[in-house]
Amino acid sequence: MKLADRPWNPKRPDQFVDRGHPAGDFLEAYDWKVLEREVGRYRIDAHLPQKCKNPRGALFGGFTPTYIDLLAVYTVRSRFPDGDYMILTLNMRVDYLAPVRSDRFLLESRIVHAKDRVSLVEVQILDHERELLVTSLVTLRKSDGPKPT
Repeated sequence: MKLADRPWNPKRPDQFVDRGHPAGDFLEAYDWKVLEREVGRYRIDAHLPQKCKNPRGALFGGFTPTYIDLLAVYTVRSRFPDGDYMILTLNMRVDYLAPVRSDRFLLESRIVHAKDRVSLVEVQILDHERELLVTSLVTLRKSDGPKPT
């Protein structure tokens, strides 16, 4: 199935993904608002579902990489024309600087280096006052061929 045919493709320009993406559905990413989108870069207003909170009401640290990975994959996908391939996460470093406590926060991503099929993506989580809460670097690679069925 080509990227354009996937059921979770956004239906509106300000939508990140629509329903039907497994990780996206878990994070309720169909309700995220895309503030900026260009090749190699996103800025998103996201929210924190109750099911992703720890007992203190902040984003559970184990779910943080799910936000990061989902956004990093889509940031890399923006480099390549539509096709039948996968983006593979090779490495992820996550630095937790402060808890994500607010129900709404910003996700920002940008490709900081790209060569051939490999990309290095920076993903940051910030509060709406622009305080940096989480920073990460993710190395990803475009697969050699079609994704397995």
